[in-house]
Amino acid sequence: MEALVEAVLGETEPNVAGALRWALARSDDGADATSLLADGLGSPVAAVRERAVRCLAAMPGDEAAARLRDALAHPDAVVRGHAALVLGRVAWPMRSRRSST
Repeated sequence: MEALVEAVLGETEPNVAGALRWALARSDDGADATSLLADGLGSPVAAVRERAVRCLAAMPGDEAAARLRDALAHPDAVVRGHAALVLGRVAWPMRSRRSST
């Protein structure tokens, strides 16, 4: 898992990065992956932080969502923005259903 996360955080080619994100999101060890990706949010390199938040956004489950909620307070505006967009996309359908009943 660590090697896959390292590969996805370091990949600059968009198509390869997308394939790695896909593989990571479908891996059996999502808890380890989300923890490692959360560590990537602390990178001194802005591109790595962006890759980490994009990967977390592609991960299923409550742990990834929790990491994205934490990212809403991140000092990097790009990280905050991706986290807000993903969390808003997830929450919006629930609000729409509640308000229509």
